[in-house]
Amino acid sequence: GYPSRHYFPWLSAVSSRGPLRRLLGGLTGLGLSSSARAMRLHDLGIAGGTAGDTYAAVRGLFSRAAMSELLGRRVEAPGRFVQHDGAEAFGDSLTRLSYLELANYLPNMLLRDSDSMSMAHALELRVPFLDRDLVEQLLALPSRYKVVRGRKKPLLVDAVTPALPREVVEGEKQGFVLPLYRWMREELRPRVEATFKDADRIAAL
Repeated sequence: GYPSRHYFPWLSAVSSRGPLRRLLGGLTGLGLSSSARAMRLHDLGIAGGTAGDTYAAVRGLFSRAAMSELLGRRVEAPGRFVQHDGAEAFGDSLTRLSYLELANYLPNMLLRDSDSMSMAHALELRVPFLDRDLVEQLLALPSRYKVVRGRKKPLLVDAVTPALPREVVEGEKQGFVLPLYRWMREELRPRVEATFKDADRIAAL
């Protein structure tokens, strides 16, 4: 369901081919752009070509340059900050991406946020899709069954269609994104402006 499923296979193919990877690293290393996207493409170009290196370049929180600045030392291989043991055992790039998401994004972001929010409200949370047998069975399925052009999550949608209302099955994907930008511009604007004024006042002391 995430956009990375579209571009990860292509980027994985590029990063696994030495000449293309070096070309990409050379072009993006010329300083033509300092955008976050260009910096990540540069990371991909100098990566080692493994699934972990590619994942770190496109899904990592920081680019190689940003990590180096934050840590105060040169970071040569952002991929070492990614849990990727076992990813190369899977035959196709989409399954490797699924494995990498399970090993990194799921525990470090999704489950952490779910656990914090549910405990804050004394709720008992269940994650039935993380049943070990179900996960292993789905990882073993060829990607052609999981990705169908023009459809999102076809296996899941087909499985629940008989049990759920049509408006739910055909509804748009909804993530867990908070409207922070709107809050800061509208409801929370007075508090944000007051905070900045206090910070400026402290800095001037």
